[in-house]
Amino acid sequence: MRVQIAIMANHFLYLPLYYAHSKGFFGYIDPATHDVEIILASPRSDAGALAMLLSDQPGEQEVHFAVCDAMLIYQRPEEDRARIGVLANLITNAAIWAIDKEAPPATSLGELARFERVICYEEGTTTYGIARRIVAGDTDRIVKVAPGQEFIALARYQNSIALSPDIITAINAARSPGRMQIVLPLASTAEYHDVMVTALLARSDFIGQNKDFTHNLLRALQRALIAVRFELDDIIDFARDRFNESREAITAALAAANAALVFSVNIAVQRTQWASASRASIESRHLEFDESLSEPIAHAYDQLVTPYSVFALTAMKTEIGRHYDIRLTGERPTRATLKPGPIALLCAFCVALGGVLGGFLGIDIILFSAFVLSLFGFSMHFRKRKRMDRRAIVLGSFYLLGLVGAVLAHMRAIPELWASVAAGLLLSVFIQDILTQLGQDT
Repeated sequence: MRVQIAIMANHFLYLPLYYAHSKGFFGYIDPATHDVEIILASPRSDAGALAMLLSDQPGEQEVHFAVCDAMLIYQRPEEDRARIGVLANLITNAAIWAIDKEAPPATSLGELARFERVICYEEGTTTYGIARRIVAGDTDRIVKVAPGQEFIALARYQNSIALSPDIITAINAARSPGRMQIVLPLASTAEYHDVMVTALLARSDFIGQNKDFTHNLLRALQRALIAVRFELDDIIDFARDRFNESREAITAALAAANAALVFSVNIAVQRTQWASASRASIESRHLEFDESLSEPIAHAYDQLVTPYSVFALTAMKTEIGRHYDIRLTGERPTRATLKPGPIALLCAFCVALGGVLGGFLGIDIILFSAFVLSLFGFSMHFRKRKRMDRRAIVLGSFYLLGLVGAVLAHMRAIPELWASVAAGLLLSVFIQDILTQLGQDT
């Protein structure tokens, strides 16, 4: 089955989705049964992505997911809402930066009203909604451009500001002779902080018929979001190639996005974030918000989010638990929880075997090999390990013993018998590890 995910543009902020797709969704999705493809919406807007998701037209029936502003659902007929499920929160806080050539930094959204023109994307995008809010409904002051053209327009108009999610270009522009600069990260404003800006939406009938696929897709996205938030080297290398930018630019862009808490570490859609996003959407249309709207907003959450929240919650618990290698129930870590990895176990076996052969036969090259493998295993065993149980500490100690034993046996400072004894102990620990992984208590 072909499964298409519609997006509005090739934004840097969709990095978690691109990364998960490039990794084959980490093996969670079988490519033999589901061929996942990321496609650009037509027109290139959040509204366009949502329209493709809801479309029954030939050529668009394989679009089962959309990455877009979920608040656009309020502008759709009631029957369309029954066909949609909001699965995951991908971008929290407004991933939009207000950029100008020479204006001093601003501290609030209201200060941006001093500019004569606000440059943004077409109607139906998040930037357009924010621009309409800045100009208080005076749409004549809005300059609409295609994604990627906002910086060209900014150079053309005086006393103007551009709203852009393209943080990489913004950072590069700030370093260029033109001296464009970020005037205001909108994530720092009261209006667009702790709101759900971009979500993963799906057709409710597809979710019901493909529950395992939906769960595994969310697992992959949660795993990718964690990698992005921790700015792992693999993410930086992938983004450098994906966007054809320098490592320095990618690192700076990730740092800026994470400083603004743009990427959600928890893909579950929170009720408070839904309410904040709903209010921001209402006010962006220059409508008055009052408390009487709280009930329909809560009803929309119960209709669109609650029935599907189990997918995100399960994916979040599974992947965060896998990442930290701990149990999320609050239980004390068990022996199996902190067991050494397969590389460390293989090294333990090789060191034990090398120590036995080298000790009895007096062959220096085997002793040297045991030394190297023991050193490698020792480093692999303790690398990135922040919490250790007693068994893990014992195994690490035997690695150290293997190092010392191999050196002393090579120097003939101890009888070969003692080298063999040390290797035999190491072999027994290796066997214990194998039995533990098989679920037996030794």
